[in-house]
Amino acid sequence: MKKKLAMLLGMILIVTSLAACGGSKSEPAQAPAEEEEEAEAPAPEETPAEEEGAEAAPTSDVTYGVVVRSVDEYCTALAEGGEEICEELGWANITLNSDGDVQKQIDAIQSMVAQGVKGIYVHDLDAVAIAPTLKKALDAGVNITVSSNLIPEMGDYLHHDLIYYVQWDNEKAFYDLTKATIELMGGKGKILCLTSPQGFTITQQFLTGFRNACAEYPDIEIVNEIDCNSDRALGLSYTEDALTANPDIDAIISTTEVITWGTVEAIENLGIDFDDIIITTNDSSKQTMQMLIDGKLDIITGCPAKNGPVTGARILEKLLAGEDVKDAQDVQWVDVDEHLANVAYMLFDKDNADLSFCDY
Repeated sequence: MKKKLAMLLGMILIVTSLAACGGSKSEPAQAPAEEEEEAEAPAPEETPAEEEGAEAAPTSDVTYGVVVRSVDEYCTALAEGGEEICEELGWANITLNSDGDVQKQIDAIQSMVAQGVKGIYVHDLDAVAIAPTLKKALDAGVNITVSSNLIPEMGDYLHHDLIYYVQWDNEKAFYDLTKATIELMGGKGKILCLTSPQGFTITQQFLTGFRNACAEYPDIEIVNEIDCNSDRALGLSYTEDALTANPDIDAIISTTEVITWGTVEAIENLGIDFDDIIITTNDSSKQTMQMLIDGKLDIITGCPAKNGPVTGARILEKLLAGEDVKDAQDVQWVDVDEHLANVAYMLFDKDNADLSFCDY
């Protein structure tokens, strides 16, 4: 039976990273993927954001771009955040989807630079791989907002006047989630970790947090760390396989919620009572939050998805006006001189679950 989670008496704010997640919700992020297949600059009129920009009748020649990792509900919310802030500011908007492919992400950034955008928010897939492309964009005079994953990779460009970082600490996020999961287990037992693609920087950060937390508990046994490619069907099949081979698994933790949706389905297929296994995950869509409310999940992490591109746009707004970025609206600065802003994550359990928190 599940142990009471003593540490989660309310929202626990932690600074963490945004993970790719969710199921499909297609319009803002899907269409550009087809244009990126050819690795050529897509025509602005073919992007999903252009029609909305036209309806908003931009009052300036500013175009702001958002590059997302894939087509899923989290990325759709990111795209919507970019579209909404551009509508508010009277800017045009371009949103391109990387479709989980690092080369497509590089092509998307290059395409936006070629189209003359003033700024780009990048939901990075691989910090090492995209850093050279971001440096070229900075050389071209384009403002870049990206996660703090890029800080070790920027070299002489680290404090470039046009690059700003959003601090999402993936390692700490998954460390805290893992610790909370193990506390529910009573500090002992078998835990299975289902992951996003293990070749990605973000996944390695998650796994470092996971392993460090587990190492603090000598009676915790890691059954396996399985790459589910952020795929619901793989989450389902690998969960079924793991529980068939190890029916005494006490907890399953996932780096993205879409994997967990498959895990929940597997638990139902196997006829296992949700009171007899602990399931936790990163991300907090409405679907996942509802699963938490319904008792199918035990702990989830959460952060409003739209915060990233909105933060980038607010910074760009000040840069274009020649004003001090420290006064950028709604930006929570960690260190203005280091160009580092904050996004706060929360841990939710059934007691503090809140659908109104979710923006996708």
